[in-house]
Amino acid sequence: MLPFGRDRSLRFRDSAVISEKLTAIGTTKVEYWAAKSHPSFRLTLAEARSRSVRLVAAASTPMHFTAAGSATGIVLVPFVGRTITHVEGRQIEWGQKQGAIYLPPGGCRGESTTRTTIGIDVEPKRLEEIARAMFGPEVEHERLIDFETPREINLKVGGVDLDQVFRHQMMMLDALGADSESMEQMGLADMILRSTVLALAPQVHLLPSASSEVTTNSKIKRICDYIDAHLAGKITLTELEQVSGLSARSLQYSFRAVTGLSPVQWINNRRLEEIRRRVVEAKPGTTLSEIVSEYFSNMGDFSRRYREKYGERPSETLARAQKLPLRT
Repeated sequence: MLPFGRDRSLRFRDSAVISEKLTAIGTTKVEYWAAKSHPSFRLTLAEARSRSVRLVAAASTPMHFTAAGSATGIVLVPFVGRTITHVEGRQIEWGQKQGAIYLPPGGCRGESTTRTTIGIDVEPKRLEEIARAMFGPEVEHERLIDFETPREINLKVGGVDLDQVFRHQMMMLDALGADSESMEQMGLADMILRSTVLALAPQVHLLPSASSEVTTNSKIKRICDYIDAHLAGKITLTELEQVSGLSARSLQYSFRAVTGLSPVQWINNRRLEEIRRRVVEAKPGTTLSEIVSEYFSNMGDFSRRYREKYGERPSETLARAQKLPLRT
């Protein structure tokens, strides 16, 4: 079963047809053929693409494959099954409960059991920018991620289980219908890229805790001012790291130390406060959806958060402000 996009997937039973189609739409020459142990070939594909990330979910029966001429590196995360990949003279075994794999541009060959994977296209410039933001400006290394070496990726990084992180993100992606605008607006594309950076450069997680020098109120105020200026737009942790000059770990530590909340909690809280202010000041005839849609894409999620914070439904606030009778 695909992690996302099952209702929009493409299904193939002829390995020659899918090989021909994939080769025709890209620069990579791809060939698939069924394993002798399972001659009935099946391959299902689904794609999700936004402005900043492209993902492909794939589910297949046991097979052999070759790929040549790929212009883009890729991180393949296993959900089901195992694969043996031969690349640049190396044999890499990866799969469920084993780890993921990074394949640089070029070619490879291999064989797999029945498997389900997600592939995340690697755009070096973008990932390097995110990695540098997560590390902080004090990092002097010329390059933080190795994009040339094929390798197995350990999905256990410190106390973080990236296997579960990716699975949760794919559930979110599926719930959003793999919609490109929603991926960006909800910050999911940025979360996927940050998880990919952590997989490729696990040293990000090993940064020291913030020192007293970087936990100054001025840096946190800079973040809060940025959040207030962009409440109606997408705000990502990568942007906050760039604005403040704090590393990923220092940002979380410092922000909570000063405000008592995580950056995401603070953003949601400020959006609720801004919505309430606008609802109270709304002109007659203004609808909730007109206001809320600027800040939250999910009305049900917003209503739950609003009621938890203010003890009443947003419609009650609007009705009272406009002195209209409540609808039952």
